[in-house]
Amino acid sequence: MEAGDEPTMRAILLTSNASEEKMVAAMVGLARATSHLHDVAIKQYGEEGAKGLTGDVAGELDQSIKQIDAANVRLDGNRAVVSVPGQEAPPLTLIKEDDGTWRVRVADMATQIDARSLDQRLSEIAAQTAVINRVANEVATGEHFTGNDAAQELHQQMMKTAVERVAAERLPPATNRAATKPAATSTKLPAPR
Repeated sequence: MEAGDEPTMRAILLTSNASEEKMVAAMVGLARATSHLHDVAIKQYGEEGAKGLTGDVAGELDQSIKQIDAANVRLDGNRAVVSVPGQEAPPLTLIKEDDGTWRVRVADMATQIDARSLDQRLSEIAAQTAVINRVANEVATGEHFTGNDAAQELHQQMMKTAVERVAAERLPPATNRAATKPAATSTKLPAPR
C-alpha cells in the first residue's frame, strides 16, 4: 500500500458490493497521493529532508513487517483470521482464492459503520487526498523550503479542510440572500393634498 500500487491493492482487497468498491477506491487514491508526496519530497529535499514531511517510511514499513510477523493466524480451510496482539483494530479475514491467492475481505474493515457514516468517512478521505495532492504539487514546484515547512502547510490545510467540513455539517445551509433582504422602501414623498 505504501507504494500506491493500484493493481496490487485491488488484487489483495476482496470486495462484494458497491460500498466496498468505494472504500477500495478511496484507499487506493489516498495511498497513491501519499506515495506521490513521499516521492516528490525525496526528490526535492533528499531522503533525510523528506522525513520532516512524510516521516520515516522505511522505519514504519519495518514496524509493520514486525507486526505482521507477530500476528496470530487462525486457519480454517480457505479462510484465515489474522489479529495483531496489542492492536485495537478488528481481526482481518483473508479468503484463499482457487488460484491460491489470499485476499483481504473489505467487509471486515467497516463492520461497525452504517452507510451514512461510511459516506461521510469516504468524503473525509477524498478531502484528505486532495490536500495531499495539492501539497505534493507545491513541493514539486519548490513552494516549500524544507520538508518541515511542507509538513506545516500540510497540517494547516488538513485542519482547514476538517474545520470547513465540520462547519458545513453543523451550520444551516446558506439561505437565498435575495429572499431574506428587507423589501426596498420608496424614497418618494407622498404627493401633496
